[in-house]
Amino acid sequence: MGERGDYFAGVSYEEERERVAAERFEQLELSAKAAFALRDGGSLRLTTRIADWRARDYPEASGGPRFGSGELRRTDHDELGLGLDLRFGAAAAGGAPRHRLNGAFYQHRLDRRSPGVFPLVPPSRESTTYRRSRLGWASAVLGGRGLVLHAGAEIENEEGDNDSVLALPPFLGGEVTGDYRIDRTTGGLYAELIRQRGDLVLELGARLDLPQGRGAELSPRLAVAYRPGGGATRLRGSVGRAFKLPSFFALASPPQLGGNPELEPEVAIGADVGVEHEMPGADLTLGVTLFANRFDDLVDFDFERFTHLNRARVDAVGLELHLRWTPRSWLTFAADLTRQEVEDRTTGAGLRGRPEWAGSARLRLAPGAGAVLWLDGQLVGARLDQQIPVPSRTVAPGYALVGLAGSWQLARRWQLRGRIDNLMDRDYETFIGFPGASRGLRLGLRHRIGG
Repeated sequence: MGERGDYFAGVSYEEERERVAAERFEQLELSAKAAFALRDGGSLRLTTRIADWRARDYPEASGGPRFGSGELRRTDHDELGLGLDLRFGAAAAGGAPRHRLNGAFYQHRLDRRSPGVFPLVPPSRESTTYRRSRLGWASAVLGGRGLVLHAGAEIENEEGDNDSVLALPPFLGGEVTGDYRIDRTTGGLYAELIRQRGDLVLELGARLDLPQGRGAELSPRLAVAYRPGGGATRLRGSVGRAFKLPSFFALASPPQLGGNPELEPEVAIGADVGVEHEMPGADLTLGVTLFANRFDDLVDFDFERFTHLNRARVDAVGLELHLRWTPRSWLTFAADLTRQEVEDRTTGAGLRGRPEWAGSARLRLAPGAGAVLWLDGQLVGARLDQQIPVPSRTVAPGYALVGLAGSWQLARRWQLRGRIDNLMDRDYETFIGFPGASRGLRLGLRHRIGG
């Protein structure tokens, strides 16, 4: 069947203790990959991942170690992931295979004991199993002379199984079960037409979602790119619609934990326009994008009502800047910066966890001898937040972090890796009352098996 193969198997163990107050985390992970080259330029790729991990952390909205009770949530997880990607079918010389079949299976089991958060959240214990199976097919229907048509279909099934007990006060009924069994199947059809004529590229696509128990949802998309005179400047723009079902947790959790079976799917309509300019002599690329998105029935959590709900209309408008510079073959710098305003048009308020400013930067150095270094930075602006024990505080302050990472190819199959997070050991909060991780060092050794 195959002419050659490429194989990979890996095992990793990670443990963290008290990087954030009394929190703990440990994980054992096994992963493997097998890839085969088939006749006529086809390929087969198989992947698997198995992970077992446990965490001791502070519950959401509890105020963390600074404002909460100090009690930890205890969670044990195991995960299984399987993947298949088959590409086949004769194509034009130098082209990709015409057909693609892909499938995936994911299973996540957890056992959790959570302390209460006075006065709104009761203590609870639960065992949950979530499974997702997906099968998809895509084909290049037409190709050549500046015209390409792709079409495909997919089907996805999700299953959730939960056994839980909520420890309410005796005057509210004592222990209450919150068990649920839920599953749903969603089918989808999609097509994309790409037309190139001179310096102009036009993309027209559409997706038809067929969710179980609901009407069909059509999501079209139109994109245009133009490079005047085939030069160094590219103008682009797009407009489209998207559709998203609520999560099982938001739909099926007990009302005491914010579940709402009446949630409607989210619908988003978005548009963007941008310009990108390349300076080949300096190996520099600059870009700017303006975007505007409208969300109807956005699923969000409302602390005042303590439930998941649909926000009738939310608008997000903003600006993105990006830069990439490669002054030397061994040196690359990339950065991006986003400014956005997000508003609930019904209340006029912002939304939790959406910073006005966010950005990142990364410097890559490859001095030789198999060594590579990365220096990266992250910027997160102030954002709205709510924690039950401290209703007087509503904003988590912004922060900036620096990290350092590197790898060294010891031999053909052996690689040493390392990373220092929060290099400057900055004190910051991810949420109100939740301190970010202090400076931490991670080291790893990788051995490659196979081709």
